[in-house]
Amino acid sequence: VKLPGDISKNGLVKIKDAIKLGDIIKDEYMWEEPHGKYYFEARYIPIGEKEVQVIIRDITNMKTATEALKLTQFSVDQNADAAFWMAKDAKFFYVNDAACKSLGYTKEDLLSMSVHDIDPMFPEIKWEDHWQEMREKKQFSIESIHRAKDGREFPVELMINYLEFDGQEINCAFARDISERKQNEEKLREAKERAEQANKTKSEFISNISHEIRTPLNSIIGFSDMLTSHQQDPKLREYAASIRSAGDSLLMLINDILDLSKIEAGRLEISLEPVEIRAVITEISQVFAVKVARKNLDFVVDVQDDVPESLLLDKVRIRQVIFNLIGNAVKFTKQGYIR
Repeated sequence: VKLPGDISKNGLVKIKDAIKLGDIIKDEYMWEEPHGKYYFEARYIPIGEKEVQVIIRDITNMKTATEALKLTQFSVDQNADAAFWMAKDAKFFYVNDAACKSLGYTKEDLLSMSVHDIDPMFPEIKWEDHWQEMREKKQFSIESIHRAKDGREFPVELMINYLEFDGQEINCAFARDISERKQNEEKLREAKERAEQANKTKSEFISNISHEIRTPLNSIIGFSDMLTSHQQDPKLREYAASIRSAGDSLLMLINDILDLSKIEAGRLEISLEPVEIRAVITEISQVFAVKVARKNLDFVVDVQDDVPESLLLDKVRIRQVIFNLIGNAVKFTKQGYIR
């Protein structure tokens, strides 16, 4: 390898110095090529009065690794998260500026302390178990508590990194203060509880008021049935049928409101039973017979022959569905028929 002139001249000086001193001299050199920098180490070993053995070793990789390590060290020093490096005995051998700032200690203070002094979640009596967990999991995150110099405690999220380096077990932990996040989570939990309580209160109110309305409404429907069956005058029978029809409609509306309340509370239950679907449709069509007649509409019920006489359904729910479908059809059909 042809070395630059200044390095060669310096090498000659070191050879003379080694002969003069009669001792080994070490020196490092760097030269730069268009495609990169090269580093090497030269050792000048006198082997006689006028002879020197020169051993040259390429240390480019070592220098590159050292520079990368310095950059890593700088980035950790400047990291916004607190960094704590500790050995198996739980004592810190490195902390960054963020760690000092978060806890209120100096670096000298922290380097004389252990994790037991700042984290009540890692007491000395349980440290061996914690270390074993770190050894098994290698990398994981947990939530813990840090205690500052002034006694203040605050929640932190720890990123645990277990390493084995140069025959030594090391835990590199990064801690982030999550006080604000915890406060927001608590506010969200309280808001959720208030919303659930409000929804429960609303559901109870709807249930109670619906019960209060149902009692007199059932009486109205019952007496309208009696009037219909005992009244001979066609006009009065029509009026009684209208009362019954309106009562049924109102009762269905109350059931819809109750079901909506149950859905919101997650308490809606489906009860299956054999239902004669033709009878249900006929019954509901009779409820709307007066309205259909008033609008001069034709109402056609056509159930296909292959539909079984009985189906396994929730009778209350299927009535509500068909009732709402027919009710909307009657409401929005201006002329013609409903089928």
